[in-house]
Amino acid sequence: MIGISSDDPQTLKRFSKSRKVSIPLLSDKDGKIMDAYGIRNKQPKGILPHPGFFIIDKNGVIKSKLFYEGYRKRHTSSEIIKAIESFKN
Repeated sequence: MIGISSDDPQTLKRFSKSRKVSIPLLSDKDGKIMDAYGIRNKQPKGILPHPGFFIIDKNGVIKSKLFYEGYRKRHTSSEIIKAIESFKN
């Protein structure tokens, strides 16, 4: 699991430390990664990704996308777990 944000690396480092985030947070300051995956949320206040998750199998195939338009609504952990479990063999 990784997180992607338009924040600079130092801001992400401080955020990770203060919130005890244990996953890697990647800086996408210019939005190129977000654009490549089609998850940029066009906001007048800057570059924001649509909050969500890609579920990718061990072969790198995207099995599911869990995203909402906007940036305020988020999937619950139980929704994410249910989606992951639906792809177990």
